[in-house]
Amino acid sequence: MPEATFTEHGDASGHWHSRETVSPLSVEPVGDLLSALAEANAELRITPRLYEMWMAVIESTLEFSGTRLRNARGWFDASG
Repeated sequence: MPEATFTEHGDASGHWHSRETVSPLSVEPVGDLLSALAEANAELRITPRLYEMWMAVIESTLEFSGTRLRNARGWFDASG
């Protein structure tokens, strides 16, 4: 993404945002994501519902971001 219009969110969370619509500088295929995760020794979890996992995350000592969780299927049904 072009850097010119982005500013860092003020809470030191590492989030950056732009108030303008931006277009990517380039788009490149990323290849086999599962192989890349395995090579990086990353853990991948698949869950039918995010809500219970998210409650555990926010009650933990982990730093977290849930910026787009509201877009998850059934999110409002699960959260009340």
